[in-house]
Amino acid sequence: SGEEQGFNGSRAFAQDHPEVARGAQAIFDHDNGTGRFVRVSAQGQPASEHFMGRWLSQVPSEVGGPIRVEASDTLSRGIDAFSFSCSGAPAFSFSSVGWEYETYTWHTDLDTLDKIVIDDVRSNAIVLAMLAYLASEDPTRLPRETPPNPSTPCPAPARRSN
Repeated sequence: SGEEQGFNGSRAFAQDHPEVARGAQAIFDHDNGTGRFVRVSAQGQPASEHFMGRWLSQVPSEVGGPIRVEASDTLSRGIDAFSFSCSGAPAFSFSSVGWEYETYTWHTDLDTLDKIVIDDVRSNAIVLAMLAYLASEDPTRLPRETPPNPSTPCPAPARRSN
């Protein structure tokens, strides 16, 4: 919780439980509307790109459609998995079809249930479930690279009150 307020929850959790970031095979982050997936980016772990491509090749096209895989050698502060990516956990950020969601509804009072595209949400849920399964069953552990400097620095340690 608290991504919009500086990653308060995930930052504290990642610091309190470093074993989660060390043990994660992959983190899948989807937080940008209800449209069908069109792109996925390997956040700061470009060597993980081929894993995602291999997993997506096993998702039926009628469910996943064409999803472009992009390698990124930088971390994006705009994803909820940022605190874990800063710890070296391989994260993938999914982007949806652009139908002006960010321009008109994102983080506004116009972001209401009538904007949900049920077929796309269903498709995305199936894709994520299949990817979670494929990642968990992959005999090869995703590489852990030291993340390069993100476009925005990793969050500072959470302040603890006594």
